[in-house]
Amino acid sequence: MRNIDSFSRQLQSAMLAALAGLIVVLPIAHTNALRSVAMISVLVLWFLRMRLQGKMIIARTRLEIPLLLFLLTILLSLFSSLKLSTSLNELRGEFIIPVALFYLAASNFRQDKHYRFLFWTLCLAASGICAVALGNFFLQGGRLNSYAVRAGFPHQGFGALAQYLVIVIPYSLMGMVWLPGRREKIVLALILALQLFTLYVTYTRGSWVGAALAVFMMPLLLGDNLRRKLILLGICCLLGLLVALCIPEEVIWHGESKELSLDEAQLEKKNTATNRLIMWKTAAEYLSKHPFTGAGFGKANYRRRFAGKQVAGYEQAHNTFVNLAVQLGLQGLLALLFILYRLLGLTWRGYKQGGADRWRRIFCGGSWLMIWGFFAGNQFAEFFIDDTALLFWILCGLSLGIAGRDGADEGA
Repeated sequence: MRNIDSFSRQLQSAMLAALAGLIVVLPIAHTNALRSVAMISVLVLWFLRMRLQGKMIIARTRLEIPLLLFLLTILLSLFSSLKLSTSLNELRGEFIIPVALFYLAASNFRQDKHYRFLFWTLCLAASGICAVALGNFFLQGGRLNSYAVRAGFPHQGFGALAQYLVIVIPYSLMGMVWLPGRREKIVLALILALQLFTLYVTYTRGSWVGAALAVFMMPLLLGDNLRRKLILLGICCLLGLLVALCIPEEVIWHGESKELSLDEAQLEKKNTATNRLIMWKTAAEYLSKHPFTGAGFGKANYRRRFAGKQVAGYEQAHNTFVNLAVQLGLQGLLALLFILYRLLGLTWRGYKQGGADRWRRIFCGGSWLMIWGFFAGNQFAEFFIDDTALLFWILCGLSLGIAGRDGADEGA
């Protein structure tokens, strides 16, 4: 028994290292073999640990019913899918693997040292990515008063980098609040400044909105004094207004017309806001006629549904909720909203009941802010897919895992 326990701990340490490696490579590996190797490694180690202990190591998170309902809407959409093979591939890549990583993260780590290691892995990896992105930005002639050159990932572009930062920034914020050491706070302040500056030079306005919402929501987590919360919220709003006033008009408007239109003839001629409004209008018209008949899971099926438009802008709605409603029907959108409602409730409760458990406060509070910011940003883009979705599920899993631990698990 002693040998089994010792080997189980070794497997857990290997899983921790593999998960940390996955967190590092997700933003840079995209669909490359490196990401696949990291995902397979951590999942195989989890399976081996369960075989060794002779039991299922799967935590109950209270997210089971919402996830099952979402799975049911995906399965129902297979009957109306425009291309079944696409939907089956999306089922594997955008549901089964993310949910597996979610439960892996929620079920296998309980100690402070685990969360400390993963927290600093996330923050330092993001810092390295920001440094590389900024280096490329300035080498390509990027300027602070022009959006002509934008910081981004080499393989995914500026939008993916921006939404990645919207995911990471809330954890840096919560770390500054809850980590006790002065040196740690200074390091995190520098990391946060680097992340915010990099987010700015992506010139991705939807992600700016998401990050701003996460910052503005933060006072709700700080103490129970309503007056203090309102004062902090007012300060955040004032600072946000001052920052917005300092941004050059060319950067805010991207040199586009400020006039909005729902005329499809104006698509791609006026501004990206008009493009989005027209795409959302088209999707709404389709949903009004076929509210429960999805085109099939996956953005490729969305493109097929509107292929007759012969307009590149219709390839996707640049809105997670609209995309999923078209792909799965309104029942799929409702299932996703149920998942988000439950996640917000569980992370809020985990944070409020955290007491002096600073890692529970950091992860639960960070995830609560991240969910708000990430999906606010995804009202103007669609990055609840691929690497950003995997990172989202891993961090939510870690948060629900630490929320469910008891005092005996905390040993550093």
